[in-house]
Amino acid sequence: MLFRAFIFTCLLLSGCGFSPLYKHNETENENLSAHFSALDIQASDTRIHQQLRNLLLEQIDVHKQNNEKRYILSFDIEVSETPLGLRNDHAPARHILRIKTSYMLKNTLTQKIIDHGFVVKQSQYPTDQSGFVNRLAREKAMSYNLHNVRNHIYRRLARIFYQTQH
Repeated sequence: MLFRAFIFTCLLLSGCGFSPLYKHNETENENLSAHFSALDIQASDTRIHQQLRNLLLEQIDVHKQNNEKRYILSFDIEVSETPLGLRNDHAPARHILRIKTSYMLKNTLTQKIIDHGFVVKQSQYPTDQSGFVNRLAREKAMSYNLHNVRNHIYRRLARIFYQTQH
């Protein structure tokens, strides 16, 4: 009896135009892909800027190149570290690594700023080991924060590009 009710519900929903909430529409994905392929991410000389730029390019799927760059994304990154807790020798036991990234999306044709904002991500890492282990822990915390910044900026851009379609 329960099985029949389930089948009836499935047939009823399929006849009324029901579509799952998270179903991806292929044409919308192609339109977003077109917007992202028209995005130029400003290059920089510093290592942390290059890392974030590469993470964004990796997320955007640079295989679909567009020669006409309609948007330019620029960003500025500030890194700060705060020691936490003291060991017996008065050295810090942990550090908080904080990354503040200001970003700006600009239309290259009109030079109009489409969006701007900032993202702050932070994480902790231990510093009570040897120098090499501490450096690896810091690099891992930096990578974690940069991935989170990349995800935030990517979602923000996707929202903006989706709104420009509709």
